[in-house]
Amino acid sequence: MEIEKQEVKFWCILGATAFVGIGLFIGVNYLPSARTLRRSLGLSVGEALVVAAVLGFTVDRYIKAFLVRKASVDLFKYLVGYKLPEEIQNRLRDLMGTYLIRKNYHVVYTLTPESDNQMLLDVRYSFLLQNISTVTISHEPRVETEKHDNPRILELRCDEKDSHFLKVADAGGTIGTESSTVPGVIVGIGEKIDLVPQRLYPISGHYQLRVPSNHSETLSFLHPTVDVTVRVECPDDFQVVIDGAAVTTPKMWQFGGHAFLTSEHVRIRWFKAAESSAPPQVPKM
Repeated sequence: MEIEKQEVKFWCILGATAFVGIGLFIGVNYLPSARTLRRSLGLSVGEALVVAAVLGFTVDRYIKAFLVRKASVDLFKYLVGYKLPEEIQNRLRDLMGTYLIRKNYHVVYTLTPESDNQMLLDVRYSFLLQNISTVTISHEPRVETEKHDNPRILELRCDEKDSHFLKVADAGGTIGTESSTVPGVIVGIGEKIDLVPQRLYPISGHYQLRVPSNHSETLSFLHPTVDVTVRVECPDDFQVVIDGAAVTTPKMWQFGGHAFLTSEHVRIRWFKAAESSAPPQVPKM
């Protein structure tokens, strides 16, 4: 906010400078021709003010932007350390340029046995998507699943009033298709929306997988994500393990205060608890 005020003040000063310069140009024409010195001085000052305003509106703006970018690149090396491999420095530089953030990520996994060795995994998720840049960005919400899990992508939606869309699969069908770039991956893609800077966009989805009874699922993040909550509904004789949560209850795991970067993930493991056998009875003599 303070930077915006300074920018407005800067543009106002440039506008006033140009206005005064043009005023001098016009004003000196009304001076008597005998006042040659004053006319020349007025024209010179007017020209200088107009030139300064033009340079401020054009060249000065781009020079400052160039200097900021150059200084950022040079300072970045000192911030991350010269001893880091260049590949790591490049990765950190990409992360510092992040412009899409997902907040309040909630996902619910529901495990339903279908046979002794197979379960239906129903997944519903929602989050708030925010464009933290200063320009509008086009974006297509998407979900990616593995083909070997027999996925059915059932729903994708955005509930922001100006960008609302809803894609729902037909009965028994899916809105997912196999990726054209990564074989073995099923992708569901929503409608393209224009993300206005700083506005929050509620995004949600629903899909199902068929998985073994003792198995795991990877919750991978396509964009930097904060405030993740995972809930799991499953039969009482199943055990679920999720590592790294700040707060853990029997069926909920919260990662508050933790930021997941692009391609980072959480592993959800479940397995049927072994039945405890009763100790052998010792016959009484």
